[in-house]
Amino acid sequence: MEKGDIYKLKEEFCNLYKKDHYIHAFIYWENYHGINGIMLTTSGKVEYNNILMNEEHFEPNFEFKYGKSEEFDKTYIAPLLLFKDVKYNHLKKVGELSDSGIKFIEDIIADLKVITWSNYRKFQNE
Repeated sequence: MEKGDIYKLKEEFCNLYKKDHYIHAFIYWENYHGINGIMLTTSGKVEYNNILMNEEHFEPNFEFKYGKSEEFDKTYIAPLLLFKDVKYNHLKKVGELSDSGIKFIEDIIADLKVITWSNYRKFQNE
């Protein structure tokens, strides 16, 4: 795994994890007490404070594409550095950030909240 690689849970392992924890692809960022990543989403809802990325932030010719449809034509990151409780061999690489994408994340990484997905969901529901 290298900084900027994009992963998604392999279909055959989905039943081993909570569904809402791994429906989104994520950017691998570092390995500190497990896999840490940044969730990718197409949701631009203001209340989530998601951060808009640009198409140039992603390498072409991978399964993961900027936006996913005409309706959801942009890609955002959740403003979180998440501790991912997942086994590496349960993941498949689906994309990569470009050099400009890595630089974009490096410029904002200090502003991202470090948290587990479970704890984030609890706070969100309060």
